[in-house]
Amino acid sequence: TYYLDLPIGGGEIDGTYVQCYGIGQFADYLNGSFPTFGAIFRDRLVFKTPSESVDQLLFSATSDTLSPGNFYTYFQITDALSGTLDDPFTVNITAKSRERITCILGWQQSLFVFTSVSTYSITGGELFGPESYTTGLVASYGAFNSRCVLATNLTVLFLNRYGLFDLLNKNNTSDYGSFER
Repeated sequence: TYYLDLPIGGGEIDGTYVQCYGIGQFADYLNGSFPTFGAIFRDRLVFKTPSESVDQLLFSATSDTLSPGNFYTYFQITDALSGTLDDPFTVNITAKSRERITCILGWQQSLFVFTSVSTYSITGGELFGPESYTTGLVASYGAFNSRCVLATNLTVLFLNRYGLFDLLNKNNTSDYGSFER
């Protein structure tokens, strides 16, 4: 469906639909299973895919014009993609059945991915795209859900069954670690 009656010069109209290419590969329209949370990272809209079999993140294309009245609408992943940094792509975080992604958060130069038992980071250099990113384990503690994670100017705070934790830079490195608050 289309986004109808958009005011001249942009704006928002609650409750209307936006045409979005490729999201149908990852959503289950029959059972009503859609991405439930996301984040903005490096000029991309990132969703947690609703798949029960694998925890995967879906990154939008960056070719969309990011201005009022324009939206992240291209998630189409096919063999016909041009192979550029602008293309949409997916990232598998973990294949462990006991870990489910509970929150994603873009903070500083990293996208933090919280699962029920761990925290991961996705980073990239100046160029960030389908072939130029790295993932790594940040902490062996995860977050309960997306409401239990808070970013401030100085740190990321998250809550799990063991208590309240900070994500901070480790001494003399650019790596992050979790520290009990």
